[in-house]
Amino acid sequence: MIPNSSILRKGAGSIHKAARVILRSARALGNMASERRAVQLGRLVGASGLTIGDEQGYVAFSTRELGLTEKIARLASLAGQWTKDPIRNKGDKPFLRNLLNGQDLLDIPEFMDVATHPVFYGAVTKYLGQAPWLVSMNLWLTPPNQTAVRSQLYHYDHKDTRQAKIFINLNDVTPDCGPLHFLPATESIKVEKAAGYSQGRYTDEEVYGAVAKSEVVATVGNTGNGFIVDTARCLHYGSRGNVKERLMLMVNFARVNCVDRGSGCEVLDQVRDQLIRQRYSMDPARAFTIGSH
Repeated sequence: MIPNSSILRKGAGSIHKAARVILRSARALGNMASERRAVQLGRLVGASGLTIGDEQGYVAFSTRELGLTEKIARLASLAGQWTKDPIRNKGDKPFLRNLLNGQDLLDIPEFMDVATHPVFYGAVTKYLGQAPWLVSMNLWLTPPNQTAVRSQLYHYDHKDTRQAKIFINLNDVTPDCGPLHFLPATESIKVEKAAGYSQGRYTDEEVYGAVAKSEVVATVGNTGNGFIVDTARCLHYGSRGNVKERLMLMVNFARVNCVDRGSGCEVLDQVRDQLIRQRYSMDPARAFTIGSH
Protein backbone atom coordinates (compact mmCIF):
# COMPACT_ATOMS: atom_id res chain seq x y z
CA MET A 1 0.00 0.00 0.00
CA ILE A 2 1.07 3.61 -0.62
CA PRO A 3 1.64 5.38 2.72
CA ASN A 4 -0.97 8.01 3.58
CA SER A 5 1.78 10.64 3.86
CA SER A 6 2.81 9.98 0.27
CA ILE A 7 -0.78 10.26 -0.96
CA LEU A 8 -1.20 13.54 0.92
CA ARG A 9 2.02 14.96 -0.51
CA LYS A 10 1.04 14.08 -4.05
CA GLY A 11 -2.41 15.58 -3.57
CA ALA A 12 -1.06 18.78 -2.05
CA GLY A 13 1.57 19.01 -4.76
CA SER A 14 -1.00 18.69 -7.55
CA ILE A 15 -3.12 21.43 -5.97
CA HIS A 16 -0.11 23.68 -5.54
CA LYS A 17 0.99 23.21 -9.14
CA ALA A 18 -2.51 23.87 -10.47
CA ALA A 19 -2.73 26.99 -8.32
CA ARG A 20 0.42 28.35 -9.93
CA VAL A 21 -1.08 27.90 -13.39
CA ILE A 22 -4.20 29.76 -12.26
CA LEU A 23 -2.11 32.53 -10.71
CA ARG A 24 -0.13 32.98 -13.91
CA SER A 25 -3.39 33.28 -15.88
CA ALA A 26 -4.83 35.72 -13.34
CA ARG A 27 -1.75 37.92 -13.56
CA ALA A 28 -1.96 37.95 -17.35
CA LEU A 29 -5.63 38.95 -17.22
CA GLY A 30 -4.99 41.57 -14.54
CA ASN A 31 -2.19 43.12 -16.61
CA MET A 32 -3.69 42.60 -20.03
CA ALA A 33 -1.94 45.61 -21.56
CA SER A 34 1.54 44.28 -20.76
CA GLU A 35 0.55 40.75 -21.77
CA ARG A 36 -0.79 41.96 -25.11
CA ARG A 37 2.29 44.10 -25.66
CA ALA A 38 4.61 41.17 -24.94
CA VAL A 39 2.81 38.97 -27.46
CA GLN A 40 2.76 41.72 -30.10
CA LEU A 41 6.47 42.42 -29.70
CA GLY A 42 7.21 38.71 -29.78
CA ARG A 43 5.85 38.61 -33.31
CA LEU A 44 8.49 41.14 -34.35
CA VAL A 45 11.37 38.98 -33.16
CA GLY A 46 13.19 37.14 -35.93
CA ALA A 47 13.31 33.38 -36.21
CA SER A 48 16.14 31.60 -34.43
CA GLY A 49 18.30 28.75 -35.61
CA LEU A 50 17.98 27.32 -32.12
CA THR A 51 14.84 25.63 -30.77
CA ILE A 52 14.12 24.85 -27.14
CA GLY A 53 12.32 21.53 -27.32
CA ASP A 54 8.80 22.00 -25.98
CA GLU A 55 8.61 18.41 -24.80
CA GLN A 56 12.11 18.14 -23.31
CA GLY A 57 12.45 21.76 -22.14
CA TYR A 58 16.05 22.39 -23.14
CA VAL A 59 18.57 22.79 -25.95
CA ALA A 60 22.37 22.66 -26.11
CA PHE A 61 24.50 25.10 -28.11
CA SER A 62 28.06 26.23 -28.85
CA THR A 63 28.73 29.97 -28.86
CA ARG A 64 31.55 29.31 -31.32
CA GLU A 65 28.97 28.30 -33.91
CA LEU A 66 27.15 31.59 -33.20
CA GLY A 67 30.19 33.73 -33.92
CA LEU A 68 30.65 34.68 -30.28
CA THR A 69 34.14 33.25 -29.73
CA GLU A 70 35.90 36.59 -29.14
CA LYS A 71 33.15 37.96 -26.90
CA ILE A 72 33.11 34.82 -24.76
CA ALA A 73 36.91 34.82 -24.57
CA ARG A 74 36.83 38.34 -23.14
CA LEU A 75 34.14 37.49 -20.60
CA ALA A 76 36.01 34.34 -19.58
CA SER A 77 39.21 36.36 -19.11
CA LEU A 78 37.45 38.93 -16.95
CA ALA A 79 35.73 36.22 -14.92
CA GLY A 80 39.07 34.57 -14.20
CA GLN A 81 40.47 37.88 -12.94
CA TRP A 82 37.40 38.64 -10.83
CA THR A 83 37.59 35.39 -8.88
CA LYS A 84 40.51 36.95 -6.99
CA ASP A 85 38.59 40.15 -6.14
CA PRO A 86 37.05 39.90 -2.63
CA ILE A 87 34.67 42.76 -3.38
CA ARG A 88 33.13 40.86 -6.29
CA ASN A 89 33.24 37.43 -4.74
CA LYS A 90 29.98 37.69 -2.81
CA GLY A 91 26.67 36.01 -2.17
CA ASP A 92 24.68 34.20 0.49
CA LYS A 93 25.77 30.77 -0.75
CA PRO A 94 29.41 29.84 -0.10
CA PHE A 95 29.20 27.32 -2.93
CA LEU A 96 27.80 29.84 -5.45
CA ARG A 97 29.24 33.36 -5.66
CA ASN A 98 28.17 36.14 -8.04
CA LEU A 99 31.03 38.13 -9.61
CA LEU A 100 28.91 40.50 -11.73
CA ASN A 101 27.63 43.99 -10.93
CA GLY A 102 25.36 46.40 -12.75
CA GLN A 103 28.09 48.76 -13.90
CA ASP A 104 29.68 45.86 -15.79
CA LEU A 105 26.60 45.70 -18.02
CA LEU A 106 27.13 49.33 -18.99
CA ASP A 107 30.92 49.24 -19.30
CA ILE A 108 31.41 45.83 -20.93
CA PRO A 109 29.10 45.52 -23.94
CA GLU A 110 29.88 41.83 -24.45
CA PHE A 111 27.61 40.88 -21.54
CA MET A 112 24.48 42.27 -23.14
CA ASP A 113 25.67 41.28 -26.64
CA VAL A 114 25.60 37.68 -25.47
CA ALA A 115 22.48 37.90 -23.29
CA THR A 116 20.37 39.40 -26.10
CA HIS A 117 22.04 37.66 -29.04
CA PRO A 118 19.46 37.15 -31.81
CA VAL A 119 19.72 33.37 -31.70
CA PHE A 120 19.18 33.16 -27.93
CA TYR A 121 16.56 35.91 -27.94
CA GLY A 122 14.63 34.32 -30.78
CA ALA A 123 14.70 30.88 -29.17
CA VAL A 124 13.48 32.16 -25.81
CA THR A 125 10.77 34.32 -27.40
CA LYS A 126 9.41 31.41 -29.38
CA TYR A 127 9.47 29.10 -26.36
CA LEU A 128 7.68 31.56 -24.07
CA GLY A 129 5.27 32.73 -26.77
CA GLN A 130 6.04 36.41 -26.24
CA ALA A 131 8.85 38.90 -25.88
CA PRO A 132 10.40 37.76 -22.59
CA TRP A 133 11.24 39.68 -19.44
CA LEU A 134 14.91 39.58 -18.42
CA VAL A 135 14.61 38.54 -14.79
CA SER A 136 18.24 38.37 -13.76
CA MET A 137 21.86 37.93 -14.82
CA ASN A 138 24.74 36.51 -12.83
CA LEU A 139 28.31 35.44 -13.38
CA TRP A 140 28.59 32.48 -11.06
CA LEU A 141 31.74 31.17 -9.43
CA THR A 142 31.48 27.78 -7.78
CA PRO A 143 34.57 27.15 -5.63
CA PRO A 144 35.61 23.68 -4.49
CA ASN A 145 33.16 22.35 -1.91
CA GLN A 146 31.78 19.10 -0.59
CA THR A 147 28.35 20.23 0.60
CA ALA A 148 24.92 19.09 -0.60
CA VAL A 149 22.41 21.69 0.58
CA ARG A 150 19.88 24.17 -0.83
CA SER A 151 20.24 24.47 -4.64
CA GLN A 152 22.80 21.66 -4.59
CA LEU A 153 19.79 19.34 -4.26
CA TYR A 154 17.27 18.57 -6.98
CA HIS A 155 14.60 21.26 -7.29
CA TYR A 156 12.48 23.31 -9.65
CA ASP A 157 12.72 27.08 -10.04
CA HIS A 158 9.49 28.90 -9.31
CA LYS A 159 9.66 32.25 -11.06
CA ASP A 160 7.04 31.03 -13.50
CA THR A 161 5.36 27.87 -14.75
CA ARG A 162 7.63 28.17 -17.79
CA GLN A 163 10.93 30.03 -17.94
CA ALA A 164 14.23 29.86 -19.79
CA LYS A 165 17.71 30.13 -18.32
CA ILE A 166 20.81 30.41 -20.48
CA PHE A 167 23.90 28.77 -18.95
CA ILE A 168 27.27 29.41 -20.64
CA ASN A 169 30.52 27.86 -19.42
CA LEU A 170 33.24 30.48 -18.91
CA ASN A 171 35.88 27.89 -18.18
CA ASP A 172 36.31 24.30 -19.30
CA VAL A 173 33.78 22.43 -17.16
CA THR A 174 34.43 18.78 -16.33
CA PRO A 175 32.55 16.52 -13.89
CA ASP A 176 35.05 17.69 -11.23
CA CYS A 177 33.73 21.26 -11.54
CA GLY A 178 30.26 20.63 -10.10
CA PRO A 179 28.36 21.30 -13.34
CA LEU A 180 24.64 21.93 -13.48
CA HIS A 181 22.80 18.61 -13.73
CA PHE A 182 19.21 18.43 -14.94
CA LEU A 183 16.52 16.03 -16.02
CA PRO A 184 14.57 16.70 -19.22
CA ALA A 185 11.00 17.77 -18.57
CA THR A 186 9.69 14.36 -19.67
CA GLU A 187 11.77 12.63 -17.00
CA SER A 188 11.02 15.26 -14.36
CA ILE A 189 7.32 14.49 -14.74
CA LYS A 190 8.07 10.87 -13.85
CA VAL A 191 9.61 12.02 -10.57
CA GLU A 192 6.53 14.13 -9.88
CA LYS A 193 4.25 11.17 -10.48
CA ALA A 194 6.28 9.05 -8.10
CA ALA A 195 7.05 11.58 -5.35
CA GLY A 196 4.62 14.44 -5.96
CA TYR A 197 5.21 18.01 -7.09
CA SER A 198 7.17 20.05 -4.56
CA GLN A 199 8.43 23.60 -4.32
CA GLY A 200 11.08 22.29 -1.96
CA ARG A 201 13.95 19.89 -2.58
CA TYR A 202 13.96 16.31 -3.78
CA THR A 203 16.37 13.73 -2.43
CA ASP A 204 18.51 11.74 -4.83
CA GLU A 205 16.67 8.65 -3.62
CA GLU A 206 13.32 10.11 -4.69
CA VAL A 207 14.67 11.12 -8.08
CA TYR A 208 16.59 7.95 -8.92
CA GLY A 209 13.78 5.82 -7.58
CA ALA A 210 11.71 7.13 -10.47
CA VAL A 211 14.23 7.61 -13.30
CA ALA A 212 17.58 6.16 -14.30
CA LYS A 213 20.73 8.20 -13.62
CA SER A 214 21.54 7.85 -17.29
CA GLU A 215 18.71 10.30 -18.04
CA VAL A 216 20.52 13.14 -16.25
CA VAL A 217 22.18 15.77 -18.47
CA ALA A 218 25.39 17.27 -17.09
CA THR A 219 26.39 20.64 -18.54
CA VAL A 220 30.02 19.73 -19.03
CA GLY A 221 31.90 21.23 -21.95
CA ASN A 222 34.53 23.66 -23.10
CA THR A 223 34.45 27.40 -22.53
CA GLY A 224 31.58 28.80 -24.58
CA ASN A 225 29.46 25.66 -24.58
CA GLY A 226 26.08 25.95 -22.94
CA PHE A 227 22.42 25.10 -22.59
CA ILE A 228 19.09 26.87 -22.42
CA VAL A 229 17.01 25.04 -19.80
CA ASP A 230 13.45 25.52 -18.59
CA THR A 231 14.30 25.21 -14.91
CA ALA A 232 10.62 25.46 -13.97
CA ARG A 233 9.96 22.17 -15.78
CA CYS A 234 13.34 20.43 -15.55
CA LEU A 235 14.47 19.22 -12.14
CA HIS A 236 18.06 20.29 -11.57
CA TYR A 237 20.91 20.89 -9.17
CA GLY A 238 24.41 22.31 -9.44
CA SER A 239 27.61 23.30 -7.66
CA ARG A 240 27.82 19.98 -5.83
CA GLY A 241 31.04 18.10 -5.11
CA ASN A 242 33.42 20.53 -6.77
CA VAL A 243 37.08 19.62 -6.84
CA LYS A 244 37.80 22.40 -9.33
CA GLU A 245 36.13 25.79 -9.66
CA ARG A 246 33.44 26.51 -12.23
CA LEU A 247 32.66 29.82 -13.94
CA MET A 248 29.31 30.28 -15.64
CA LEU A 249 27.26 33.12 -17.10
CA MET A 250 23.54 32.74 -16.33
CA VAL A 251 20.78 34.75 -18.02
CA ASN A 252 17.25 34.20 -16.73
CA PHE A 253 14.11 34.94 -18.78
CA ALA A 254 10.43 34.57 -17.87
CA ARG A 255 7.12 35.98 -19.07
CA VAL A 256 6.26 39.51 -18.03
CA ASN A 257 3.28 38.37 -15.94
CA CYS A 258 5.14 35.54 -14.28
CA VAL A 259 3.95 33.75 -11.16
CA ASP A 260 6.47 35.35 -8.81
CA ARG A 261 8.26 38.59 -9.65
CA GLY A 262 10.42 38.19 -6.55
CA SER A 263 12.41 40.93 -4.87
CA GLY A 264 14.33 42.03 -7.96
CA CYS A 265 17.83 41.56 -9.33
CA GLU A 266 20.66 43.49 -7.66
CA VAL A 267 22.75 43.36 -10.83
CA LEU A 268 20.12 44.47 -13.34
CA ASP A 269 17.69 46.70 -11.52
CA GLN A 270 20.11 49.57 -10.98
CA VAL A 271 20.89 49.87 -14.72
CA ARG A 272 17.75 48.80 -16.60
CA ASP A 273 16.77 52.34 -17.62
CA GLN A 274 20.33 53.24 -18.60
CA LEU A 275 20.65 50.12 -20.73
CA ILE A 276 17.46 50.97 -22.57
CA ARG A 277 18.57 54.55 -23.22
CA GLN A 278 22.09 53.62 -24.28
CA ARG A 279 21.47 50.44 -26.27
CA TYR A 280 17.84 49.60 -26.92
CA SER A 281 15.97 52.87 -27.53
CA MET A 282 15.43 51.84 -31.17
CA ASP A 283 14.67 48.21 -30.38
CA PRO A 284 11.16 48.01 -28.84
CA ALA A 285 11.23 44.26 -28.17
CA ARG A 286 14.52 44.27 -26.28
CA ALA A 287 13.64 47.53 -24.52
CA PHE A 288 10.52 45.75 -23.26
CA THR A 289 12.61 42.76 -22.20
CA ILE A 290 15.07 44.90 -20.22
CA GLY A 291 12.39 47.13 -18.64
CA SER A 292 11.35 46.91 -15.01
CA HIS A 293 7.56 46.86 -15.76
